[in-house]
Amino acid sequence: MQKKLFMLLALFFCVDQMVCAQDYDTLFSLSLNELLTIKVDVTSKTAETTVEAANIISLITAKDIENNYCRDLVDVLNMVPGMNLSKDDDYTSFTSRGLYGFEGRTLIMVDGMQLSDLYFGSYVIGNDFPIHMIEQIEIIRGPGSVTYGGTAELAVINIVTKKGKSLDGITVTGRYGHLTKTYGHHDVGILAGKKKKTSEYSLLGFLGQARRSDARVSYIGENANFDHNQHSAGLSSVAFVGNVKIKDNSEIKLLFTHYSNNQVRKFSVDTATADESDTDRIFNSVEEGISSRKVRYVYTTIGAEIKHKFNISENIQLVPLVNYHFSYPYNRDEPREEVYTQRFKSMLYAILYANKTELILGGEYFGDYSVIERPDCANPEEFLRKSMNHEGKNNILISNAAIFTRLKHQINFSGSNLFLVGGLRFDINELYGSRLNPKLGITLVETKLNAKVLYSSAFRAPQVGNNAFSRYGMNPDTALYSRKPGGVSAEVTNIVEFELGWRLTKEFRVQINAYQQWVNDIIEFRYNYMNGDLYSDNGGKISTRGVEFEAKYIGKFYNGLFNLSYIDPVFFNDDNPWAYSYNAAKGGDTYITPDNIDGIPIRLELLSVPDLKIYTNHTFILSRNISVSANCIYLSEKYAYNGSGTSKLLRDQVVFGTGITLSNILPGLKLQLSIHDLFNERLNIATAWYDGGYDVLPYKGREISISAGYKF
Repeated sequence: MQKKLFMLLALFFCVDQMVCAQDYDTLFSLSLNELLTIKVDVTSKTAETTVEAANIISLITAKDIENNYCRDLVDVLNMVPGMNLSKDDDYTSFTSRGLYGFEGRTLIMVDGMQLSDLYFGSYVIGNDFPIHMIEQIEIIRGPGSVTYGGTAELAVINIVTKKGKSLDGITVTGRYGHLTKTYGHHDVGILAGKKKKTSEYSLLGFLGQARRSDARVSYIGENANFDHNQHSAGLSSVAFVGNVKIKDNSEIKLLFTHYSNNQVRKFSVDTATADESDTDRIFNSVEEGISSRKVRYVYTTIGAEIKHKFNISENIQLVPLVNYHFSYPYNRDEPREEVYTQRFKSMLYAILYANKTELILGGEYFGDYSVIERPDCANPEEFLRKSMNHEGKNNILISNAAIFTRLKHQINFSGSNLFLVGGLRFDINELYGSRLNPKLGITLVETKLNAKVLYSSAFRAPQVGNNAFSRYGMNPDTALYSRKPGGVSAEVTNIVEFELGWRLTKEFRVQINAYQQWVNDIIEFRYNYMNGDLYSDNGGKISTRGVEFEAKYIGKFYNGLFNLSYIDPVFFNDDNPWAYSYNAAKGGDTYITPDNIDGIPIRLELLSVPDLKIYTNHTFILSRNISVSANCIYLSEKYAYNGSGTSKLLRDQVVFGTGITLSNILPGLKLQLSIHDLFNERLNIATAWYDGGYDVLPYKGREISISAGYKF
């Protein structure tokens, strides 16, 4: 493995030196400059460049997605420093800078509309949102609560879809990926859009199926292994996005996604008495076990938004916005009551410009109306409530109000631009009370150099599933265990970040980031010994610190990307550090290795998180219509839960991919042929917490994919 890692590093630097030796005055010498001047909307109510913004930003363009042959957000997040794949139960999720980002800690949006669910604030990835619809992905690698509130504690991911100007007509797409024995994904899509003098519109549609894995897998404590099939690892997705813009002032947005994820729960098949040569009996028993215990999780999201900008004067804009969000996640096809939520949100903010100062002042209000949908065999004892003293009902309305402000001042000196940024947001919520979050930032932008020093406070707001639903939300013995009688309080994060970027040539730039983040009052699941289920409570604290590096080259004949991220967790001698508990009555989710002797930890490591990740991509432009690319990801060793209060060490991995892109081989036709996981390494995706029955998921292996798009 060390030899593979050395080859990976050598490959990047050798190729980079050869390319840097070329004449820099090429037709594409401004490509890097254009990339650095692209403005993103994810950081504030006004667009700004990635080097100017008071956040650490990763910008993934449609060209990046094409050059890296990304199939879905799983492949995209592999490219991003500090982001690592993990799983919850048996669906794919991720960690952000070492901390579990799945439930309520990372806000995922489409064109600024929330895609994360309103139940736990989570979002499942893997053949989820169609990759061919994406113009760019804007990622805040750090907190976003000052802008977005309590679901943006660790990171924000904003997916920007293709609009009328870039579409300029109708495009149809199709993809097929083949694994060793069966398909890995297949889908079709249509994109239509046009920009006219005073208006712009787009309508995007997608229908697809895929699978997480085709590998042999075991469930901890069960007596049979099985090969993943469509019943146990199938994914399906339907998505529609619509956007209408009028005179650059008014915008109407629509969103619909319907996503399903198959799992096998409580799998157990008796094959111990079967003769090893009786393969048919073993196969049929396993297939019957998979089919009978298959559970299909369905996630439905509907969103709509209307926004209008009033130009009060040259220096003042007033922006009202109304938004509707319907969220129905974790809807099983087995008898079990679940909760769906509708959010009605209104926002009003003003933008004031004076010389080189920008001031944003605003407020928002939203109400979350949650309803228990009860099938015929539903448990009538389950209910929704706002507090321990609140009468339980079949539905509740939870209100949240917030005011926010942001001040940005620009100072020019000696050809440099210095930006001073301060922000503040105050939230009041019926469930968890109030939170005040400040943000301070200094960013320096020169022709070849940029630097940032940032501080921010953020929080994770308890969602309906944490606090209001009686199945999960209420401690059975509040006086004994709960830190806040009557419910769960907000999880609080403070983070300090640094960035230094240096443009060495017109085509080549490097960037280094460093950070440390502290998380307190962690929201965790614990075991409810009274009814054998779970409840939410606040745990202890943890910190992670790390370094991230990225080098990017964009030239006429070659594009190169190299990044790495190193994560170092810091544990505290706390009464319950990072939900660390061995008491059966109090134990529940814990995100660190559980190994202990008489309750004393013998190992402290984050579950599912490698210390080091390296990603590199090389794209060679052979002609105007042909390019070939190769990419590689290296993940260092990591720990995974192994059952019975123990963990196991997973080896480091290197995964290669390659492909070719043929553009306009016929007028309007683009083809891509790619091979993912060239040597069938299969990424090990581990659960980020212990006390679950799910073993490590071997991700799908070698996949040969072909994709086609035709523009009319």
